[in-house]
Amino acid sequence: MKSALIKFNSFCFKQPAFKVSFIYAVFSVLWILFSDQILFWFVKDPEVLTSIQMLKGWLFVIVTSIIIFLLLSKEISRLKDAENVLLATLHSTADGILVVSNEGQVIATNSKFAAMWSIPPVIITDTTRDQELIEYILTQLEDPEKFCRRVDELYRSSADGLDEICLKDGRLFERYTTPLIQNDIEIGRVWSFHDLTERKNAKAEKTKLEERLQQSQKMEAIGTLAGGIAHDFNNILTVIFGYAELAKDDATNYEDLQKDLDEVLHSAERAKELVMQILTFSRRSEQKLKPLKAQVIIEEALKLLRSSLPTTIAIKTNINQACPAVIADATQLHQIVMNVCTNAYHAMREKGGELSVSLQPIELTYEDVVNKRPLPPGSYIKLSISDTGIGMTNEVLSRIFEPYYTTKAKGEGTGLGLAVVHGIVSSYHGDINVYSEPGKGTTFNIYLPNATSSAEIISPEKISPPLPTGNERVLLVDDDEMIAKMNKKMLEKLGYQTTVLTNSLETLAAFQKNPDKFDLLITDMTMPNMTGAELTRRILAIRSDLPIILCTGYSDLINEEKAKAIGVSHYVMKPVIMKDLANVVRKALDES
Repeated sequence: MKSALIKFNSFCFKQPAFKVSFIYAVFSVLWILFSDQILFWFVKDPEVLTSIQMLKGWLFVIVTSIIIFLLLSKEISRLKDAENVLLATLHSTADGILVVSNEGQVIATNSKFAAMWSIPPVIITDTTRDQELIEYILTQLEDPEKFCRRVDELYRSSADGLDEICLKDGRLFERYTTPLIQNDIEIGRVWSFHDLTERKNAKAEKTKLEERLQQSQKMEAIGTLAGGIAHDFNNILTVIFGYAELAKDDATNYEDLQKDLDEVLHSAERAKELVMQILTFSRRSEQKLKPLKAQVIIEEALKLLRSSLPTTIAIKTNINQACPAVIADATQLHQIVMNVCTNAYHAMREKGGELSVSLQPIELTYEDVVNKRPLPPGSYIKLSISDTGIGMTNEVLSRIFEPYYTTKAKGEGTGLGLAVVHGIVSSYHGDINVYSEPGKGTTFNIYLPNATSSAEIISPEKISPPLPTGNERVLLVDDDEMIAKMNKKMLEKLGYQTTVLTNSLETLAAFQKNPDKFDLLITDMTMPNMTGAELTRRILAIRSDLPIILCTGYSDLINEEKAKAIGVSHYVMKPVIMKDLANVVRKALDES
């Protein structure tokens, strides 16, 4: 009983109205009980006593009014401060808040709510019914019917609710609602809206970046493998080329034998091109790039393509002749057009269609490239190749640049075409993207940066002059005995005195004994014990004026720039045919 009484007293004295009433009651009782008694002690005249009692009554009213005013004004000030803090908190929250009574009366909103839904302040101020706000909101939603169904469900229940709302402008809101409880009675609902758009965009961008990284890692792994294959394959081709050329030269009087050897050389040439394709898609081939007018090369490729396409496929072109030059290789540009257009042909060959090729200058701004393309802002040419064929699914689109991936029937393609295109465009610091839908065709957009210098004119190849010869002394080193033996035979056929070694350490020792015995060194790059680059450094330290030719089937340790930096006169990629060997040897000797 005592505990209950203490709780009751504690509750009562926490209420402002009770405190004011209690103080007024105590003061009134004391005043009534003692004020007249005190007056009777000091005042005996009835008229004076009556006047004083009247004054006492007015004094009582004034004093009690002042006391009540002071007590209530302090409490009102405290309540206003608390209300201001609550309002400031409501308007400072990152979420949009709407509070509605069970009768549909808008109790409160915050400024974030108005901003998220683009509601003018006058509507917020004048609106007292939630239906008016809902009607304004519905016009912005992708699925207003779903929104209304969910609102009705929540009003009929006392449960919390959490869902996502998609807006027509692409934004995404998270909606959370909970009952509004006052004195253990549910009097309405609190609706909270949180903007998830940035999080959604960040997640989408993260997914894209992860896909790009996976693709990049895949291409890098295949590229590393390709480099190793290319090195060994080029060594084999070097032998095939060399001995086929030597045999053809020896078989001058045997017409049928020469034809057979021509077929050997033709097949070897095709194999050489395949190696270059492998190195191109892995971005490991080195090309002589120069400013070129892409429109000229594209038109030549389309002329060649027109003759091979059926009449059911129309070619539509929109090529701007004023397009600036790009830094590229003519053969590779031709290859880009042929490979992409060939894919377009395969997509349209059953029902026919239209192949559209467009080339236009374009200026990409920061807004055009940020989070969209791996390119810096600047001036580019845009090559678009579109078809009206069968299109591609998202699964196929995600793999089209993978080497050896193809949807074509056996014998119709190796799957290298688009991988090669991707490698070429990437090596030019450009970008390629594809848009396709099943049944709606495909569009390839290729962006290549403009050249800073004017384009060169590509002249047709001239008839090859007779092979240059000589009688100088050549030191040849290659750890592959077949290549060493074949190159020795080629050099001797050209008139050179050739010494062959197959070990780089033995070569260095032989040179140290007699540095003036040789006029030229030809060395392979990849050899056991000592690479061709290291052998070059050691030999040049002994005799700095010796011309050196460095050959490689492929090595990620060396390129032409690095070779020249260590003192190599000429850097040659295998396989080296007899004409190229004759020219580079003569050039190296004459320059020295």
